[in-house]
Amino acid sequence: MGEENCTREYRVGDFRIVADRAQVFRGDERVRLPPKAVKLLVALIERRGRVVPKGDLISLVWPGLFVEEGNVKYQISAIRQQLGHNMIETVGKIGYQFGGVLGRSAAPAVRTNLPGQLPELVGRAVDLELLEDLLEKHRLVTIHGTGGVGKTSLARCVGRRMLGRGDTSVLFLDVAATINADAIAARLAAAIEPGAGRSVGSTAELVAAIGGDQMLVILDGCENVLAAAAEFARALLEGCPKARILATSRIPLHASGERTLPIDPLSVAGSAATAEDARRIPAVALMLDCAEAADARFVLDDLDVPKAIRLCRQLDGLPLAIELVGRRLPVLGFDVLGEQLAEFSLQCADPLRNALDVSWALLTPRGQAVLPRLSAFAGSFDMQAAAAVGDTVSREDLLGAVTELADHSLLAVERGRMPRYRLLDTTRAFARARLGTAAEREVQALAARHYARRMTTADEAWELKPETEWREALEPDLDSLRGALAWAVAPGGDPALGLALAGRSVQLWYTAQLFGEGRHWLETALAAAKGSAADPAAEARVWRALGALLMMSDPVEAGRAYGRASRLYRLAKNPEGVGSALVGQGVTEALGNDLDRAEATLLRARKLLAPSRMAKVVSSCEAGLALVYGNLGRTDDAYQCLEAALEARRRTGDPTLIAMTEANLAELAFMSGEVAAAVARSESAVERLRTARSPRYLAWGLTSLATYLEASGDRRGAWDVASEALPLATSRGDEIFAILLEVIALLQVDVDPVLAAKLLGWTDAGAVRKARQRQPTEMKTYVRLRTRLSSALSAVRLKDAMADGAWWSDEQAADAAAALLRAEEPDDVGAAYPRSLVSAV
Repeated sequence: MGEENCTREYRVGDFRIVADRAQVFRGDERVRLPPKAVKLLVALIERRGRVVPKGDLISLVWPGLFVEEGNVKYQISAIRQQLGHNMIETVGKIGYQFGGVLGRSAAPAVRTNLPGQLPELVGRAVDLELLEDLLEKHRLVTIHGTGGVGKTSLARCVGRRMLGRGDTSVLFLDVAATINADAIAARLAAAIEPGAGRSVGSTAELVAAIGGDQMLVILDGCENVLAAAAEFARALLEGCPKARILATSRIPLHASGERTLPIDPLSVAGSAATAEDARRIPAVALMLDCAEAADARFVLDDLDVPKAIRLCRQLDGLPLAIELVGRRLPVLGFDVLGEQLAEFSLQCADPLRNALDVSWALLTPRGQAVLPRLSAFAGSFDMQAAAAVGDTVSREDLLGAVTELADHSLLAVERGRMPRYRLLDTTRAFARARLGTAAEREVQALAARHYARRMTTADEAWELKPETEWREALEPDLDSLRGALAWAVAPGGDPALGLALAGRSVQLWYTAQLFGEGRHWLETALAAAKGSAADPAAEARVWRALGALLMMSDPVEAGRAYGRASRLYRLAKNPEGVGSALVGQGVTEALGNDLDRAEATLLRARKLLAPSRMAKVVSSCEAGLALVYGNLGRTDDAYQCLEAALEARRRTGDPTLIAMTEANLAELAFMSGEVAAAVARSESAVERLRTARSPRYLAWGLTSLATYLEASGDRRGAWDVASEALPLATSRGDEIFAILLEVIALLQVDVDPVLAAKLLGWTDAGAVRKARQRQPTEMKTYVRLRTRLSSALSAVRLKDAMADGAWWSDEQAADAAAALLRAEEPDDVGAAYPRSLVSAV
């Protein structure tokens, strides 16, 4: 029998006052009193028969705080309103005295074998609330999750909370080693009264003895004795109407009336710049608590915050693993622990390894056959991917094994329209250790081939599918795709498969804005395949993809990559591929202002792509030609090319691409002096971008629209649009951000010319640093802004203000732009945005 604790409870007339919970009840209905008022009442009850000075009450109810005496009066007023004026007597100029008549509590003896004090749980507030709510509504609740996730700690904490009710006994039983329901009954009898276990012959006898007592029984470790626990739960709940059961298990009991609460590892989500920020991440907070408990001198340095977060991610947020590692931190440090974890040494420390061994032993042969093969996936995967590596088992057995592994909390299920699955890193490492070297290579190859097929199908579908929809369907596979690429390009992998994976996945890296990572995989795949007899078309696809990723950052290398792709496509006798590579090469030349060469290249591409169904490539070719013709002043030709691009993009059904073409048409109209037409087309593009939920492109569309509205004289409309665009453009931090800031400066130059000049100084300095040339549209804004500032400020003052702004950070520039917009809101004159949208397309 562990330590027994009794709950403080008092009865005054019809009221029951539960001191530990700071609650008052009239019958079963709770009386609405603030917790401080209840604590004050309890303090008076426990000092009944004497007057308690106001100062003493403040010390008892608000220890360590400075509180005005008015707070005491307020709480006493609340007590008198709810419980009656005679409950508390005022003794003039001295204090207060309990005035009620204390009755004898009718509550039965409350028993528990929980420790008197439990460590505070970290990051489990939501789970605790959910669990308490479930126990209020249901009599059998099971917490289930993988070994080491903290089920027992959560159950103990909820049990301690339930004790606060004052009329509920809470008994904790470790049932892992019991053999049947009667053995569990004997343990409960011994917990209720030491020595009673020897006299209880059966579960039925215990049920009769408990009768109508209010009781919560915690059955811990039920995965080893599922049938016995389920049988005991049925008997107790049927025979004892006020009893409840909270079970912990890696597997649900599957008993009648059971409600389950799956427990996930502690969250590691979020980023932090300082140690203080890191403590807001539950997994990191637990690790630091354990480190500080092991050595009170341990302090997390801000420079080590990324290491702490990374270490917790390596440990999957599992509390048991984090506690094991946290205690070693003061001695070993983050770097050594990180290296050991990579070798799976600390994960195999006895408590965690034992937990995984137990889980493995509970699996059927079917589950043991499938789990190691699923270790091929570095991230989440779907049933189709599981079938690709589980080819040694039947479809029926695979479905059964996945269900079993999820039931045993070895496989996390990500709910959605189509369920996905994920192994924790610790579980994956344990499962991989069950594979031999040959089997591991086999499943890795199967996984890589599966993702090569998937990316090939997706790459071919990309041409006629909206990009957002396309990306969202594939992004869940990113981690597993990374794992497949890493295996394919590593020594002993499959270089040809690596080329296929890298070349087919480029659109995913591009649309997800992961340019650096995409370039890494492309270059690594090319290096791994060097010297091998690679398929020319597959290698060409990789070079073309590399050109796309390098186009903005390194146009010279992009041109070389596109040229290499063209030659390889010719070698492969693939004219459509040659055309697609020439499009990229031509657009790169156009962006570099090599207009004559760009026109020739793009016209060759257009001819090769004439019979093509590659709608997005065709539209890029036409848009590239429009850029060339626009810069050459051939407006009519540019219009025709953009209309052809719009027609091709409409075939894709992609609202973002369609809107981008409409925006290009608007810019062309603006450069031709047709400002009203530019506004109308730009409004249509912005509205389409809103429905497409494309915040990145919406920032661009709004910035363009603000430019045209300002030029049209609609200052109020431009102000509204710029105000909406600023937070979106700030998050981009690119040339669109700089363009918008110049528009804002031009809009408000008369309001605060010095601040407008500082903004111009910041954009000028950024253009110099990045060697960025202003495009014709933004050049118009820039020239007008310089002219206005030169009129408003002296040459010396303008120079000094621009010099001050040149040193600003992005955040300072954004704050200054926001301040400039707030400084004065334009009068609502003229047509203000949003007006009725008119589509000119």
